[in-house]
Amino acid sequence: GEGVLMREGVRRDTTAVCVRDTEMVRMTRAAFQFICAKSPQTAARLLESMALKLRKIDAGRSSQHEMQTVALVPSGGWSQNALHKVSSELRKKLQCLGSTLLVDANAASLHFGDGTMQNLHNRFYRSKLTSWLALQEEEFRFILLEGDPARHPLWTEICVSQADCVMILCRANKSPEPSHAERALFERRREGARMELLMVHPRGGGMPS
Repeated sequence: GEGVLMREGVRRDTTAVCVRDTEMVRMTRAAFQFICAKSPQTAARLLESMALKLRKIDAGRSSQHEMQTVALVPSGGWSQNALHKVSSELRKKLQCLGSTLLVDANAASLHFGDGTMQNLHNRFYRSKLTSWLALQEEEFRFILLEGDPARHPLWTEICVSQADCVMILCRANKSPEPSHAERALFERRREGARMELLMVHPRGGGMPS
């Protein structure tokens, strides 16, 4: 909607779809002009954003971005220690490709320390958490979110909705078929998010045929 704000009489020619939790601001043209007069830096950043969009259109490139945020979600019974061991190993592998931050429910609770994780049903606290996750994407090449549907269902919902790729963790000697609750959870993933199956084989087991 930048063009509508900057030039009177211009009709909207694009449609935006929010693919994850998003905060939106509704602003009149007069309010926008007032902000630009008070803060030229705001106008400069907006022009940079518009120029980047035009450059992408001219280049004929897709607006899809590279995979950055990965949600690791266990299917079936996993102990907390076993789950964290797998996610830590995955973090080490991603670290070879770029800086990687691993966040589980406990790490998020320690960061906030104000009851945010216990109140994710509240929009304010949910927005507080997702805004913090968005800031981490500015600092790290990869964000690995460790979900835990059994112990932290609301946190896991956010992990899935924020992720570019949802990795379902299951044991190779168990059925990979998701339960009804797991299907409902995975349907909350954002539009365009990839789904991958990560199978863990028992130590000493034979190679899959």
